[in-house]
Amino acid sequence: MEYVEPVLGIANCLGTPAYKYLLYHRKLNDCVRNFKRMRDELNCKMEYIELQLKAELLRPLGKIPKKGVENWLKTVKEMIREAQVVENKVSNGRYLCRTCNGKLVDETTREMKEFLDNAPNASEGLAMDGPSAGLLLPTSELVGEEAVRNEIWACLMQEEVSKSGVWGWA
Repeated sequence: MEYVEPVLGIANCLGTPAYKYLLYHRKLNDCVRNFKRMRDELNCKMEYIELQLKAELLRPLGKIPKKGVENWLKTVKEMIREAQVVENKVSNGRYLCRTCNGKLVDETTREMKEFLDNAPNASEGLAMDGPSAGLLLPTSELVGEEAVRNEIWACLMQEEVSKSGVWGWA
């Protein structure tokens, strides 16, 4: 009886890791299927975000992508490259590596799911207004009275005036 308690303690300690080991070994094909599905979903979401971003950048000119959107896209592209490496490793793996590959696939799938859940929301906007610097337009010589020219120049030099309209005909 005195030996039973330590043996049960050892079995408890080894039971959970052994269970996970056998689970990854047995369920590798299911893990790979989930992995591929999650990779495809992430890839589709990335392409959708890229298309939405391009559309937003074309509407009013002068918009720039939000930093979070750029970072998400960059990280997801890297993650998809890493997923390809994982897939190659698993497809070339030996039978004895099934458990390690199963664990790797499962962890990578969870990571991809987390990024998919944290994808930027296109309805909130993926781009923002860029810095508002005016466009420099080539101008020709101002023709007219010297007094009007000086008055226009004085108005432009005041800090509270940000725009001035001048019209006329050539």
